[in-house]
Amino acid sequence: ETAILLSPRGRKQGWGHYSGFMCRVSFTLYPVKHGWDPDTDIEKAAAHFRRRAEERRRALGERFAEAERQLERAIDCAGGFPGVLRLITWGSVLRPECFSEISDIDLCVQGIADPREWGRLERALLDVVDMPLHLVRWEELIEPHRERILARGKVVYEKS
Repeated sequence: ETAILLSPRGRKQGWGHYSGFMCRVSFTLYPVKHGWDPDTDIEKAAAHFRRRAEERRRALGERFAEAERQLERAIDCAGGFPGVLRLITWGSVLRPECFSEISDIDLCVQGIADPREWGRLERALLDVVDMPLHLVRWEELIEPHRERILARGKVVYEKS
C-alpha cells in the first residue's frame, strides 16, 4: 500500500488560501511505501511540530513589531515632506493575524505631484525602511483601488 504525503514545494499545482485570497500553490508528492512507518515516535514528532510552530509565532511577532516601528519611521519621514497631504497604510501591517514572512509595508501617499519630489521621497523612505515597502501614489490609483485602500486601510497622517 502506498500513502501520499504533501510538501509545500515542488511541481504539483493546486489551489489554496493566502491572506483571504485564493491563489495557486505548489506541492510535491512523496510516496511512502508500506503505509505508516512503525518506527516513528508520534509524541516526539508532535513535540517537534509544536516547537517549530511556536518558534514561527515568536519570529513573526518580532517581525510584526519591527514592521510597526519601520512604518512609524516612514510616516515621520514622509510627513516631513511639504507636499504630502495624507498617508494611508493597509494590508497585513494592520492585521497581525495575516502577517507572514513575506509581508511588506503598504503605504499610499497623496499630494506629491512633481516626479522629482516623488523620487526624493522614495529615496528618503528607502533610507529609513529596511523591510519591503509597497509605495503607491494616490493620484495614480483608479477609483476601485482608492475605495479598497480607504475601506481596508487606515489614515496615519493628514496635513491639517
